[in-house]
Amino acid sequence: MASAAIAKSLVELKQGRIIILQDDIGANPCSYLFCGASSITDEQLCFMVNHARGIVCAAMSEARVKKLHLPMMTSSNSSPASPDFTASVEARRGVSTGISAADRSRTLRTLAATRDPRLDLVMPGHIFPISAKAGGVLVRHGIPEAAVDLLRLAQLVPVATLCHCLDEGGEYMSHSDAQKLAQEHGLASISLSEVISHRMANESLVEKIAESELPTRVAGIFKALAFRSMHDGAEHFALVKGDISAAQQPVLVRVQAENRIGDLIGSAQAPQRALMLGALKRIQAEGLGIFVYVRHPRKGFLAKQVSSLAENSADGKASAGLRQTGIGAQILRAIGARKIKLLSTSQTPIVGLEAFDIEIAERISFDPVDTKRTVDVETSRA
Repeated sequence: MASAAIAKSLVELKQGRIIILQDDIGANPCSYLFCGASSITDEQLCFMVNHARGIVCAAMSEARVKKLHLPMMTSSNSSPASPDFTASVEARRGVSTGISAADRSRTLRTLAATRDPRLDLVMPGHIFPISAKAGGVLVRHGIPEAAVDLLRLAQLVPVATLCHCLDEGGEYMSHSDAQKLAQEHGLASISLSEVISHRMANESLVEKIAESELPTRVAGIFKALAFRSMHDGAEHFALVKGDISAAQQPVLVRVQAENRIGDLIGSAQAPQRALMLGALKRIQAEGLGIFVYVRHPRKGFLAKQVSSLAENSADGKASAGLRQTGIGAQILRAIGARKIKLLSTSQTPIVGLEAFDIEIAERISFDPVDTKRTVDVETSRA
């Protein structure tokens, strides 16, 4: 069942109209003008440039980026929230300088329609494609993912035109000003959290595939649950202590991303093994909790971790940011956790969990140095 906001937005998109898409869960709440690229007109592109004032981008799935052979734009910015830009593009035919509204709208329509990018596109150009994660907002809570998801729900070509809304001073347009823009021009609006909530209510990207008891050496017996991600086939697991569904208090939770070097061996740069064992001991002492282990399906991830260790780089320290993956949140939801106490080594806010109906009641600082000492002592006693 679609909410009124989702239903109205889908109707507007099917009719080829512009809507406003608002990021209401990011660190910097912002708004975008958005429509399907397959039917965008010169007038609509001009409207976006005049009223939103930001860079015109084209969001599309990872699969389409690969199909069009678009190389990723190199960047040193590894933030999970950062958009994955490809090299900029231009339509090969029917454009002059490429910068006019007519030229850019033609490039956008070409991106949505081309079957042979070698004949239809050139690089660089004046449109900036963004790769949206497979799995959409259930994997990464981003505007590109939300735009592609909405176009799929509307049964349109999933290539989106996005333009960041800026005010007259060149700063992010506030949500209130974006709503005024919507009212002045009769535009429907939808928020990122509403897109996430709709998909969560109607589908899930994880399924439970196995369950058993697991006696651990340092923290007693846990219930072990295996989950499969349906968009990439990656298998994740959770260790559960106590009856989560009957819990009257917040549940102690640790979500940790796979880091094979740190998990198997542990090192100064990769203390994940100490963190894992320390978290299990904390949950054992509490008598109620969940440890979620999120695996990485990507090829070459181990090589990247080894290289990062050689460079003494932070890239080797995998992070299970729930905003990036969404997988950890879905596993917690599948187990029945709604209010949690989060064991974390970082104070970086994790935004967007409300869309998954999960509340962080408390955030508990988790020091890897102290944890390692505790684990070393306990292991020596075993």
